[in-house]
Amino acid sequence: MLEELLKITENVKIAEPLSKHTTIKIGGNGDFLVIAQNSQEIVKLVTLAKERNQPLLIIGNGSNLLVSDEGIRGIVIKILNNKSTVSVDNQSITVFSGIMLSKLILWAVRNGYSGIEKLIGIPGTLGGAVVMNAGAMGREIGELVQWVEVLDMDNLQIYKLNKDELSFSYRKSSLQRKNLVVLEVNLLLGQENPELLQQRVKETLKIRKVNQRINYPNAGSIFKNPPNFSAGKLIEQVGLKGYRIGDAQISTKHGNFIVNLGKAKAVEVMELINLGRKEVFTNFGIKLEPEVKIVGGGLNLEEV
Repeated sequence: MLEELLKITENVKIAEPLSKHTTIKIGGNGDFLVIAQNSQEIVKLVTLAKERNQPLLIIGNGSNLLVSDEGIRGIVIKILNNKSTVSVDNQSITVFSGIMLSKLILWAVRNGYSGIEKLIGIPGTLGGAVVMNAGAMGREIGELVQWVEVLDMDNLQIYKLNKDELSFSYRKSSLQRKNLVVLEVNLLLGQENPELLQQRVKETLKIRKVNQRINYPNAGSIFKNPPNFSAGKLIEQVGLKGYRIGDAQISTKHGNFIVNLGKAKAVEVMELINLGRKEVFTNFGIKLEPEVKIVGGGLNLEEV
């Protein structure tokens, strides 16, 4: 398998600790971790995995991901390339899904393209952001998406899905329900003075720093906000803010973040997730839905 992977790209690692590839710094080894830097590599890697009946996990920056301590069997494809070029057609831009969202935003701001700047500070890739319809400061990425090019992992077909086929809603898209990999994204942006946009970016980062000053590795928001409620406030109201199991702790700064104080395990984070869901449901009758993606064995989301 190694020789076949190396024919596609040199960016292959064996028995790679996935803790190096998640922002919460947790996760066992992946049998093979391969970094895909363009659409062609993604297609070749997925095709190879399918031909060899290898289990397959697709990740981006690992910023909203909890990986099992047991690791991941088969092939992990990490889609990442910050040197991706941006194709421009008036106010429409097309770019590889593996670019970090923050890098794309800074490019847009420098070139006077508006609409995406409020998403600055979200730590994932563009593709990951689109799949989960990431948002901040009243803006969601799905509002800007015109179409995406995807690879269907079932039949290895490549095709485009238009905005009305993506069913964007709060932290959701149809891309989550299908066996699809996002290759390219097309966004429709506005145009404004770059200096005004740069000021807006500074203001947004300042607000995020005050509201989410998290000093330890974390996976971003653990739960989706229920309608008309803040998940973090609910966790705080049931007395779990600062609660700790091992080296995993519900942040003392924000109830919807779980931090790694040093050597936290995925099972400890999972215990905190289940405890938070149980306590909030018991006290308020509200079911918190995880925003973080949970992958691998030994991590079970308990019913409430």
